[in-house]
Amino acid sequence: MKKTIVYFGMFLFLSILFVSAQEVEDETLIDAGLASGDVFYFLDIMMENLDLALTFDNEMQIEKKIKIAEERLAEAQKVGLEGDLEKMENIQKRYAKMILKIKSDIENIEEENETEELKMELRVEEKIREHEKKVEFVNNNIKIKIKTKGELTEEQMKSIGDLISSFGNNSEDLRIEIKNQKDKTKVKIEIKGGDGDEIEAEFEEENNIVANKEDAREEIGDAREEIGEAEKKINEKAEEGDEVEAAEMRLKEAKQMLEKAIVMYNKTNYQAAESLAENAERFAKQARMKFLGKTLEELSDEFNDSINDSKDKDDLESESMDNDLEDESESESNESESKYGETREFTIVAKKWEFEPNTLTVNKGDLVKLRIESIDVDHGISLPAFGINERLEVDDKVDIEFVADKEGVFPFSCSVYCGSGHGGMDGQLIVE
Repeated sequence: MKKTIVYFGMFLFLSILFVSAQEVEDETLIDAGLASGDVFYFLDIMMENLDLALTFDNEMQIEKKIKIAEERLAEAQKVGLEGDLEKMENIQKRYAKMILKIKSDIENIEEENETEELKMELRVEEKIREHEKKVEFVNNNIKIKIKTKGELTEEQMKSIGDLISSFGNNSEDLRIEIKNQKDKTKVKIEIKGGDGDEIEAEFEEENNIVANKEDAREEIGDAREEIGEAEKKINEKAEEGDEVEAAEMRLKEAKQMLEKAIVMYNKTNYQAAESLAENAERFAKQARMKFLGKTLEELSDEFNDSINDSKDKDDLESESMDNDLEDESESESNESESKYGETREFTIVAKKWEFEPNTLTVNKGDLVKLRIESIDVDHGISLPAFGINERLEVDDKVDIEFVADKEGVFPFSCSVYCGSGHGGMDGQLIVE
């Protein structure tokens, strides 16, 4: 008996040290630490399990499990960059298992009343959004670094790409689960005469989510306007016989940057969307005001002359920054060459309790543009496979853009409770 108490005391002491260490975190991806195959990796896993066993608050359990999932994600990044497929597969399985545990915890969220339940679900949803950003970061980071290193075969790169994409699929499952749980709680609140949407709106306002969203939307609108002006100006100069090679290149980069901003916006990563849209607007201005009348060779010569003369240090630093962005954009441009197919536009009407049309068919790689209008009450549209969840206020038109970058049949549904037929208001996107 004494031995048991001593062992338990040792485990408790180690778990306290482990928890303390976990509290020191970065705003970016958590460090991978020990990886699968390391001598003490099993101890790391054991301490994680012990820490969870000693955590009895449901919300804290979910938060800790998300952190553990992020550690698996960081481990996957580490071994993925090394090209170790076997270890990466094992890590992905453990990650998927942890996601299933989080989904189970979400299903069992229970507070003293429905309002508190919804608030907890909203807090958890924010943590899941942050986690999705980290999944997106790892996905892009691995793809870029592997391509840059050039040490892996095409087959290995494809296998690693498929594996890292599965992390994204798992995190999407979490977002769908928390959305479904929110909808159920909102129905319970409505039955008792409350308004779940109002509670959510207050939560978003308190946490500055609405402000970030509006800032991003406004910046995307400004970028679109500037790109339109630049395109008009370049076309005019081309008709007059002026040189437009450099301006067209910069405008193309601006459009690609805007497309990425829209993708981030649809994934609710509003800060990234705003930053990308700002760059898109700046590129378009440069195309219209600085690059017109010049060839790429002339532009390069001007930059080299400015370095040699060093007339103005501040201007030189700005030019250097622009050049770095050009190099980065050229790399992104080459990577995404022929990435997008046709532009497919759809006008959708949302009404009780259907979308018209409710089936959309496009080809893989198409840029999909949706204009959706609600004509009776407030509705919503959720297309989880492409990170879309928009509120559709009555008589308002909402524009959504995304790239259909994967094949399959993807369901969409109303994401704002709209009455007794809400559960059957759905449709599908077919990507061939």
